[in-house]
Amino acid sequence: MIYLIDGNAKAQLAALKDYAEENLWTEELFQAQLEGKQKPPGDIEGYHVTLWGSIKVVFTIGQDPNGPKLRVMSLSNLDDPRQLPHEPVFESILQELGYKKPIAECIIMQEEILDDDRLIITVAEQIK
Repeated sequence: MIYLIDGNAKAQLAALKDYAEENLWTEELFQAQLEGKQKPPGDIEGYHVTLWGSIKVVFTIGQDPNGPKLRVMSLSNLDDPRQLPHEPVFESILQELGYKKPIAECIIMQEEILDDDRLIITVAEQIK
C-alpha cells in the first residue's frame, strides 16, 4: 500500500488537530483513564481518524499528571495489524498534527502488541 498525504488526508488530520486543541485531554481525564473510569481517546469520537481506510490515528493534546504538557499521536493498522507505514509517512502525519521536531527527536512512548495482536506506535512531543 502506498500512503500519500493528499488533500483528503490533510483535511482529516486538520480536523483531528482542531478537535484535540479544543478538547484538551486534561490531567483528570488522564487519571480517570488510568483508573479505568474513562474510555481511552481512541474510543472517543473526535480524537481519532482512519486514513486510507485502514490506518487509525489517535491524537490528543494534554497534561500528563506526572509530567509536562504533550502532543500524543498513536498509530495502528486496522487491516494488517503487524504492518505500519514507513517513517516518512509518520513524519508527514506528525507535521500535519503540529509536531515541531522530527520523529527521531520525539519520545516513542510505546510499541505494544495488544490482545488482538495489533502493533501500536505512540509518539509524544513536549509542548513548551
